[in-house]
Amino acid sequence: RTMRYILLLVLFGVGNLYSQDTTSILGYYVDEFDGSKSLMSPKSIFFTDGGDLRDEAIILQPLVEENEKSGKLKLTTLILFVFDKEVRCLGKGDVLTIIFNEGGKIELTSWNEFNCDSPAKNYFNFSKNDLLELESKTIRGIRLTVKRKYNTITVLKNVTEENSLHFNNLSKEIDGVNNGELVIRVLEGETWDEN
Repeated sequence: RTMRYILLLVLFGVGNLYSQDTTSILGYYVDEFDGSKSLMSPKSIFFTDGGDLRDEAIILQPLVEENEKSGKLKLTTLILFVFDKEVRCLGKGDVLTIIFNEGGKIELTSWNEFNCDSPAKNYFNFSKNDLLELESKTIRGIRLTVKRKYNTITVLKNVTEENSLHFNNLSKEIDGVNNGELVIRVLEGETWDEN
């Protein structure tokens, strides 16, 4: 009887080694031509207050990098895309302010050169303190202040629960992969624009 119990424990343990859960928001995009893979992280769309809730928005695209040697993931950069009638160009020195439901805020300053791409975009890096705030708190609102024209785009009324928890959920998946609890899924039939 004891032997059966030990055998069941061993079998259950071995079975668990091969049944890891996969990520639900992070994924590898595999290039069909050369087989290379790129790590994709989810976008979060914030519709601007006072906008038409269709084509005036700020999109946040966090970039997660994978260490080639250790396989560990790290949130490194935030790309911000703007769809707005008033703001066509962005550049170095623009400020993204994120306020939290639990109190406090962070301010990120863009480092990229001036651009009038369609859509216009900014790049921001995170400090360790910024990441701690984003991982442990929920977003109440965001504001982009465009240095060149001193105009702002605010999202405070239209923050959804999904927006509010965006970085919390991403952080949990990164931790799950880094701790060996999750395996990064392969995105099938999805492209960079669909995620």
